Amino acid sequence: MTAALLDASAYGIGSLITQKKRFRVPDHQRDYAWTGNEVATFLTDIFDAIQRGATEYFVGTIVLIGPEDGAWEILDGQQRLATTMMAFAAIRDWLYERDKSDDAEQVDSEFISVRKLGASPTPRLALNQANRNIFSEFVARRSADADLDDFLEGEPLKTNRLLVEAAKLCRRMIATWLGKSGASEPDEIEKAYLLSEFLASRVRTVCLEVSTNSEAYVIFESLNNRGQDLSVLDLVKNHIYSLSAASDADRLRANWARMQDSIRERDADDFLKVFWTSRYGRVRLGSLFELMKAKYVDAPAVRRLSDELAADAHQYSALDDASSEVWAGVGRECQHFVDALTTLRAQQPRPIVLSALRAEMDPSAMRRLLWELLVLTVRYQTVGRKRTQDLETMYAELAPSIGDGRLQSPTENQRFRTLATDDDEFARDFAAFSDTNSKRALYLLAALEVFVDKDVYAADEVSSLVSPGAGVVLGTVIKRRPGSAWSKELENDPLLAEEVHARFGNRILLTHPETLELRGLGYAEARAALSASGFVTTRALAKNYEEWTRASVNARQAQLAETATRAWSVGTTP
Repeated sequence: MTAALLDASAYGIGSLITQKKRFRVPDHQRDYAWTGNEVATFLTDIFDAIQRGATEYFVGTIVLIGPEDGAWEILDGQQRLATTMMAFAAIRDWLYERDKSDDAEQVDSEFISVRKLGASPTPRLALNQANRNIFSEFVARRSADADLDDFLEGEPLKTNRLLVEAAKLCRRMIATWLGKSGASEPDEIEKAYLLSEFLASRVRTVCLEVSTNSEAYVIFESLNNRGQDLSVLDLVKNHIYSLSAASDADRLRANWARMQDSIRERDADDFLKVFWTSRYGRVRLGSLFELMKAKYVDAPAVRRLSDELAADAHQYSALDDASSEVWAGVGRECQHFVDALTTLRAQQPRPIVLSALRAEMDPSAMRRLLWELLVLTVRYQTVGRKRTQDLETMYAELAPSIGDGRLQSPTENQRFRTLATDDDEFARDFAAFSDTNSKRALYLLAALEVFVDKDVYAADEVSSLVSPGAGVVLGTVIKRRPGSAWSKELENDPLLAEEVHARFGNRILLTHPETLELRGLGYAEARAALSASGFVTTRALAKNYEEWTRASVNARQAQLAETATRAWSVGTTP
């Protein structure tokens, strides 16, 4: 290990690419992840270094393992190497467009592609399975801007979109920089040569070369301890592969691919936190890897971890997707509750729900569980706006018990019932409630509509009522910027619109045609239309209030608060 560290060498990053010839990102490593901001910062820093006459620009450490079969495996530095090759590809394409084909081919052969005798050129860099073909097609090979645009229109995978968008950005920024200050074409070409040379020899990196996975593992953790940009998922991958048996290689690769396909664009570290909490209790993200490393200590253990991650990832992906087939066997009401928790942005209950899915809780118990979680979310978090840390702590304590069957319902826990607040406190919270998030407010008001109009709606119809295709919108009686039709009310209370427009008592359910019909009307003119609404809560407003004042808003909201205590009642089922 000491020899590997002492053998570290400094390179120009382009020279490193040329000398090492071929690089490979293993399939278990993370995808290309740089956003436009990171790519732009990387290039802008290099341009600035050239402009100020800097002799060097340092881009950090790159760690390689190998070589094996002529290729170096990248442990750390994928984003920088891939983006550097995109920059060289942009220079190459720019030179081709100016009939400098000899120079363009030289850039390609030194920094982008490599060719064995008797064979066709191949990319010097092979990214992981998710990105490999895209990098080869749109970076290593020449491609038109229109081809990149066509690809982006139909590509759903975020990581491939990031990669192609990064390639486009490199082209645009380099072309802009080369043409800056209205330089003549010969001067622009000289500037392209300068940029290529600077990337090759003056953009410096320290390359650490290791020959075994055990050495790589120690360096990887050392990089993490020194604050490098490594996610918990990166560390867990490395831990699994560093301890795994050779006979498990195919199984681990298949599991990792399943996991990545399930979580896709979701936050991978959040998945790991929910995974751990659902099984073992509360954890801080900063200590998660150390706990996982201590829990899974040998080849059989990391094989089990791999299996668990793949299985849980599929269920995790359903926590905010009511349409997932995971929910197909538990009934529409459960799907409605999942959709409601997602609308309310309830993150804290997810470890409990994941535990329940893993335990294969029966539909009736799952229905009760999700309903209780929804009630607590509305009472404590959405309306009460109390400390979510207390929710997170309680859910973390309960989740393992849900998973192993010791607990079926959170309301069996006294702390749950305490956090849910009593009816009087909830009514007071609701009576003062306002919300500028229209999607959340629409859900709450629709839920009250369904609760009071049981003759029209089933309990699980809230989701369909607020779906985009239903044509239901959240309206306000008085808008923040009311027209002249409200002059009388504003004369009596100049701050009325500003201070009550987001109050829940001022919210109403409307259809799209009704919003057009009511546009520009004052309350007196709008009241007739409101009284004919298809929504019982909207009709009740028109019936009960002859004028719309601050007192009217407060009175209606108090009425809605009383209904809300019954609609989201602790210990009941809908």
